[in-house]
Amino acid sequence: MKKIVILSIFLCSASMTFAQSGYTSLHYDVSIPLGNTTDFIGKASFRGVGFDFRRMLSPTIGVGMSFAWHTFYERKDYGTYVDGATSITGVQFRYLNVLPMHVNANYYLGEEGDAVRPFLGLGIGTIYGERKTTMGQYSYTTKTWQFSMQPEVGVLYQVQSDAYIFVAGKFTTPFKNTELDGQPFLSLNFGLAWMLQ
Repeated sequence: MKKIVILSIFLCSASMTFAQSGYTSLHYDVSIPLGNTTDFIGKASFRGVGFDFRRMLSPTIGVGMSFAWHTFYERKDYGTYVDGATSITGVQFRYLNVLPMHVNANYYLGEEGDAVRPFLGLGIGTIYGERKTTMGQYSYTTKTWQFSMQPEVGVLYQVQSDAYIFVAGKFTTPFKNTELDGQPFLSLNFGLAWMLQ
């Protein structure tokens, strides 16, 4: 947890550098599990938040970073669950907390000053994942860092000269390591973006 706090402080400090000629955004995230994630938790999550920072290198190219926190949860009905040679009967609670952190590059369509600016992007970085299963008095937790990529598509819609409504979809793809398979998911981001000079 200490590492996460230190990394968060670093990202917030770094945002001051990126914010000199670009934008920053805050968004609410709805996350949909995909692939291996659905084997563990199949329900969509409505508990997520994210921050993005972009510095505009030109009217169509922006670079920066993104940071988010997504929480998945599912209650499994009373039953017998088998893990290798162990069988346990009861109600099972499953949790997955993920913190994606990426360096991003975006390409913006249209012209500078347009009210609507669609964009495409790609993030490369890491994701901290904490997967937990609780059953009665028993609990098992896996904590790990994984390399990840995050393609993105979205749109900025201007509502004031320096404020935009921000809508995007991000496909977060962590790569398997020795501790955990990749836990991919799609996040739908809804928020506000502020242009900074």
